[in-house]
Amino acid sequence: MDEKYRVLVVDDELGCRESLRLILEGKYQVTTMENGKEALKYIRAERPDMVLLDILMPYMDGIEVLRQLRESSLDTEVAIVTAYASIENAQDALRYGASDYLIKPFNKEDVEKIVEKGIGRLEERRRVKETLEHSQKSKEILEKKIKKIEKEKKELTTQITLTKDYLECLIESSIDAIITTDTGGTVNFFSKGAESLYGHEAQEIVGTLFTHYCGDEPEKIEKLTQELKETGKIQNQEIEFLAKDGQKIPSLISVSFLRDRNDGIIGILVILRDISEQKRLQEQVIQAERLKALGEMAAGIAHDFNNILSIILVRAQLLQLSGKEKDISTISKGLEVIERSALDGADVVRHIQEFAGAKKERTCQPLNLNELIMEVKELTKPRWKDDAQQKGVKIEFETHLEDMSLIGGIASELKEVFINLIFNAVDAMPQGGTITISSRLGDANSLVEVQVNDTGIGMSPKTKLKAFEPFFTTKGPRNSGLGLSMSYGIITSQGGSIAIATQEGQGTTFTIHLPVVAPGPQQKAEELVSVSPFAGEKILIIEDEEEIGEALSEILDSVGCQATYVNEGQEGLELFGRNKYDLVITDLGMPEISGWIVAQRIKEINPETPVILMTGWNMEIDDQTLKENGVDQVINKPFKIDRILPVIKGILANNQGSISSP
Repeated sequence: MDEKYRVLVVDDELGCRESLRLILEGKYQVTTMENGKEALKYIRAERPDMVLLDILMPYMDGIEVLRQLRESSLDTEVAIVTAYASIENAQDALRYGASDYLIKPFNKEDVEKIVEKGIGRLEERRRVKETLEHSQKSKEILEKKIKKIEKEKKELTTQITLTKDYLECLIESSIDAIITTDTGGTVNFFSKGAESLYGHEAQEIVGTLFTHYCGDEPEKIEKLTQELKETGKIQNQEIEFLAKDGQKIPSLISVSFLRDRNDGIIGILVILRDISEQKRLQEQVIQAERLKALGEMAAGIAHDFNNILSIILVRAQLLQLSGKEKDISTISKGLEVIERSALDGADVVRHIQEFAGAKKERTCQPLNLNELIMEVKELTKPRWKDDAQQKGVKIEFETHLEDMSLIGGIASELKEVFINLIFNAVDAMPQGGTITISSRLGDANSLVEVQVNDTGIGMSPKTKLKAFEPFFTTKGPRNSGLGLSMSYGIITSQGGSIAIATQEGQGTTFTIHLPVVAPGPQQKAEELVSVSPFAGEKILIIEDEEEIGEALSEILDSVGCQATYVNEGQEGLELFGRNKYDLVITDLGMPEISGWIVAQRIKEINPETPVILMTGWNMEIDDQTLKENGVDQVINKPFKIDRILPVIKGILANNQGSISSP
């Protein structure tokens, strides 16, 4: 039997060495070694026919082994064993004399083919060498073969380069931002797509912490970090990424670990997608949905206002016709009815403003969910009661609300959720039925559970599965199919969950869970407190609605103030410049000069004079905006006397030291 060719396998990984040995030892005489130093010594002494040489090894890597073999001019065939992560090292190895390469992970056929080619080249070289010793013709053949080998090596080098360039092109061509960090979160790669989306240049970002550019609150970033540690990935979560110009760009983030061939974590891969346009379009659709819902309630709202105005008009006319003949108690009763009706009308306006988007706050506040549900019940009454009655259908509305803790949420958005669910319930009961909303404390008193149930037609399994998908609807082309999708997004964004239980012909129940929060100290500007007598304080009132301005002036005069009323902002500023006032009350929306400008100029003239801003827009303005514009307090119209006087008294008391001094 012919002597077997000798093959040396050099790899620091036991699993790789053993795999190669098992594949080859039946056909070849196989020796294995785990490091470059021992291998080099063995090759010089034993001169094996072929070496399968790993590049990345301790003590002496494969490149150094190749370099020293090249200096020794040993007639040994060498094929390098590498992975895509070491593809640049593979190019160096080919330059130092390796004739082929084997890519990890490999299979039996690849290994056998590489070794057979190597042994074939070795045999060919030896035959050429023998022939060269006998004739010049052999020399020409040898040169030809050498050229062929060099061509093969060149082709291999080109192939490796093309592969590397292709991978780089894939990354740099992505319109999404591709970012990598080390295990500590320090950025080490920032793609061209990332530069284009966020305006930063790579050299500005590399070397900095990735979290420095996350514009979200720390609690959310900590939650995402914990999710990555627990699951090994983050998929399509919404964050805000800080652009170079300071804007917070809404983005979808997906994160996973980068791992080496031993499954060890060597870094973090982050992919970001700009969803600014998607968010803008979504807001437009949401606003359209709100206005559509408001339109559906318009007839009922007009009905409620007509009732309110009728009560006020009738009572006022009765007082005018026979006021002298009535006793004080009868007059007081009539005035109380007028006052109560006006406040009812103000509540209706406030609910409409909140629902239609007059408030843009995105901060969760402690809320009484039961009160919110009752407000929504009244707000939607035109749909489930009045419209139904006009169609000859009766819909009952029951509530079973248990006492519970406050939740943390955004009132206007939660109202939108319950309005959507109530409208869906009405649509699901074309022949009438019952809507039931119940609330209770959930498990461990940490969650509030609300169920919205109807006795309608229910959903099929297929419809239930798609119910929360955007644009899915069973109500025809006039419906956007966004109601439940928006509701799902609102509930989950506020830390809650929403689920459906339904069966065809047996109704539907939506179950919502929201987190409980501990009630914090709350101080309301209009909180009712006892008011000590006024002491002739001078108050300037600027209000373009004469009825409101004159009435407020009379109120303040009646309690001991010296009130001056004007109906234009410029006139008020001129008056303030000529006289000393302890307080200025100005309306927000006025022609020519707004209340904001009035407040700013008042502070320019005398920074110590407090300014109260009145508005009928039911606005919530943050403290920073108030401070920047010189406003000390905001009062929403309409207001009650016993609510506004404590506010005015409190403002005056806080400024008494600086304002009253000569």
